[in-house]
Amino acid sequence: MAGQKISAESALPYFRQRCSELHDETILLRARGAELEQEKAAAEKRATELEQQLAEARREVELMRAQPVKGQPAQALTCVDPDSLP
Repeated sequence: MAGQKISAESALPYFRQRCSELHDETILLRARGAELEQEKAAAEKRATELEQQLAEARREVELMRAQPVKGQPAQALTCVDPDSLP
C-alpha cells in the first residue's frame, strides 16, 4: 500500500462502514462490562453474607464450648486450637 493513493470519495464508504463496526463493538463491550460489574457486585455481596454466616457459626461454637455439660464441671477444650478452625 505504501506509495499508492486512493481518493477520499472511494475510501469514504469503507471508512464509514468500519466506523460503524467499531461503534457497534464499543456498545457491545460496554454492555458486557456493565454485566460483569453486576456479577461482581453480586459475588461480593454473597461473599460478605458467607463471611457473616461463618462469623456467626464461630460465635455459636464458642458459646457451646463455654456451656458446661450437665453433671460435669465446666472444662476448656485443650485438644483443639480455636485459631486453627476454618
